[in-house]
Amino acid sequence: MGWICRRCETQNPNRLKICEVCDNPRKCSPLDKLKEKYKGARFRNFLRSDKNCRLLASADNNDADAQFEVGEWFYGRKTGGSSEENDKEAVIWFKKAALQGHVTAQYYLALCYENGRGTPQIKDEAQKWFKKAADGGHGEAKRSYLKLKYNSDTYKYVIRNQCDLLFKADAGDRSYQYSLGEWFSIHQSLSSYRDAAFEWYTKAAENGDCWAMFKLGECYEKGLGCYSNISNAIKWYKKAANGGNETACVKLAQIYLYGKLVSKDVEEAVKWFNKAGGQISDDDLCEIGHSYYDGDEAPINKTKAFQYFKKSAEKGNITAQYHLGVCYENGTGVLQDKKKALYWYEKAAPYDIRAKKAFDRLKPPPPPPSSSCWWKLILGLGVIVFLVCIFVKSPIGPGPDDSSPKPLPPPPVEYVTMTEKIGRFDVSMSLEINSGHVSGSYRYLHKTTTDELFLSGDLDSFGNMHLIETNNEGWTTGVFSGDYAGNHYSGTFTNFRGQSMSFYLSK
Repeated sequence: MGWICRRCETQNPNRLKICEVCDNPRKCSPLDKLKEKYKGARFRNFLRSDKNCRLLASADNNDADAQFEVGEWFYGRKTGGSSEENDKEAVIWFKKAALQGHVTAQYYLALCYENGRGTPQIKDEAQKWFKKAADGGHGEAKRSYLKLKYNSDTYKYVIRNQCDLLFKADAGDRSYQYSLGEWFSIHQSLSSYRDAAFEWYTKAAENGDCWAMFKLGECYEKGLGCYSNISNAIKWYKKAANGGNETACVKLAQIYLYGKLVSKDVEEAVKWFNKAGGQISDDDLCEIGHSYYDGDEAPINKTKAFQYFKKSAEKGNITAQYHLGVCYENGTGVLQDKKKALYWYEKAAPYDIRAKKAFDRLKPPPPPPSSSCWWKLILGLGVIVFLVCIFVKSPIGPGPDDSSPKPLPPPPVEYVTMTEKIGRFDVSMSLEINSGHVSGSYRYLHKTTTDELFLSGDLDSFGNMHLIETNNEGWTTGVFSGDYAGNHYSGTFTNFRGQSMSFYLSK
């Protein structure tokens, strides 16, 4: 094949630029120009197809899709030159398409840089182009980018199952950074996961996420993924609290109230509780009341103490109910009111031995019988005397021959020791039952005797035994109520918080 002269229509070889007959210069077609531009062994096979010629023409005219297809042809071919030469040509065309935003070309270009095909192996370039393709929506590029950037055992499971979460967190979204930190925190049995949780909490916190600030404070407090640092813990708790996190406000308030990490400061604790929007438990209210009452790291203020005792008591705190009764009885921080004192003592009495004693001391004596009932009382006594005389066959009692009355025997005393497994531990309950009055002790067998708790109460004629449990300081720690059958005792135990559980103890 050659070219035909347009003047004399003579067939000329391709290598000639001028007609052999009429010296007419050859006029090159666009295809001839293309073949002239892309000559060489690499394009010899490619340009044998008219389709490929048109494709190359579009690619040469900056069509990104055509440029990718040309690169893909060379990427998968092993003929028409060495494979290395084809890979180099593929990289050229992939890069042209990638620079125009062609997502698939960006992915293939990244593969070339990752594997060193047609170009030196450059991990940073591969990571850059994987990221561009992933941002464009290429799913496999997203996974490849993460594998390349987070190349460790810690992230294998995350990349496989939480790919989108990690990708968005890596892109700087603070909510996803916090969520990823939570994911690692849940699986923090591995030390590397604790480190990763701390890393992502830090990123989210520095981006302004208040919950991440709170979690970062916990990491510094407990030494999770970092060395324990109390000052940093307080710093991040305060940042979270100032950012509107009410949980952080409560945490700070409790730290200052109980002196857990810093010196006790009740005024500071009250400030953070107020900032928490009233989220304060009955125990915390009672502790604040104690601090104001005793002047424990707070100025003595009986009025404030009464107010906090009242709030805690109304929420059901047994200790606060007792102290509120004391305030009403003595007029401490409030006007003296014995009736209200008796009311609060009565509420706490089943669970607090001090409240029970105070209630028994203040309760009014039973009213004497009215005068209109005296004749009924006298008549009743007469009937009793008459029946007794009939029973002993004597109108006035025992005769002169009767022996003198014998003293009554002392009431029997029963000693009982019961053991049973309650929860995870064996317990032992030792009781002394004397004329319906019960006293004894209760302890866990895995602890020492110094942890022994004391029991006191009553056993009625129906076998109902009610026992109050107290510690060495006289504080009520719980109440046992149940049926006693001589060889076992079963019923319900209620602790000082009002939580109940069933029990069964036997000899």
